[in-house]
Amino acid sequence: MIHSQVPLVSVIIPVYNADKYLDRCLSSIITQTYTSIEIILIDDGSKDNSASICDSYAAKDNRITVIHKENEGQSVARNIGTDTSTGEYILYVDADDEIPQNAISLFIEKLNEHPQAEMVVGEIKSIPNDPTRYSANYYKRFDYIDNNLWVREHFYRFKNRLATNPVNKLIKRSFITQNQLNFKPGIIHEDELWMFHISQRLSRLAFVHEATYLRYINPNSIMTGSSDLKKSKAWGIILKEIFNHFSEPAWKEQYFAYTKQWMNFYNPHNKFAEYEDVWEKIVEMAIKKRLFFFIVLMICYKKSYPILQGHGIGFIIWATSKIVYKQAV
Repeated sequence: MIHSQVPLVSVIIPVYNADKYLDRCLSSIITQTYTSIEIILIDDGSKDNSASICDSYAAKDNRITVIHKENEGQSVARNIGTDTSTGEYILYVDADDEIPQNAISLFIEKLNEHPQAEMVVGEIKSIPNDPTRYSANYYKRFDYIDNNLWVREHFYRFKNRLATNPVNKLIKRSFITQNQLNFKPGIIHEDELWMFHISQRLSRLAFVHEATYLRYINPNSIMTGSSDLKKSKAWGIILKEIFNHFSEPAWKEQYFAYTKQWMNFYNPHNKFAEYEDVWEKIVEMAIKKRLFFFIVLMICYKKSYPILQGHGIGFIIWATSKIVYKQAV
């Protein structure tokens, strides 16, 4: 279905203890050059002044709806925002970030070029600037993709990977609702799992080659401030859920590639990565025997975190990898 000439865009912003950043964020939304928008603020049980800031903006702009609720996490907040939205397209924004004044206009202009697109992705500028953080230069070669295989291949990549964060993506609302693409509650890295489900269904993708999102690197954010243990638990859940979707042999190779990239990234035994055939057997054996604790431990192990450098964890990883290695070869 081709979108209307001036489609309504639902901007969904989960808010939790963000009073230091909310003015900056909301000012960037209400001053957009594209005005056919609704703004849904989900106050997720904030304990600071976020709730009153949300209400004050809603009192001045009738495009803003505020939902106050008890704290249940970002996933639940986004899901509520999605269910509440009435726009033809959805744009997720984090409360501690902002978007350029012409961001939504750029998305709509690209939709006018490719009205069948299910998603439009822009470029992210990180503040402080870190040109290595995102793969904008790589994606400048693409304008429009009409191929689900391409989407899946670029999701499983490690370098120049299709960004998994839900922000900076204008998404057709019907695509989300018809495919039941909700965020999984109770875990961090929920966007990784969400984008996995997106990648299995998305075929029509367009790109805007300008900055449409300003991401502020906040050391106190949920993601940046989370411990490795919390991250590893989340990855255990994510990997297991993804595994359950690969019942057909054709999908197995993709899962191995996906799991391998994360195990390889955190793997203390880097020499195994030199032997592709052996490494794939190790990964396959770990998955076949449902050794998800092994995968989680590999992810959990980071040399930069002294608490995880203990000989106990190191020995478990070493012993487990030896067992799996022997069975694999």
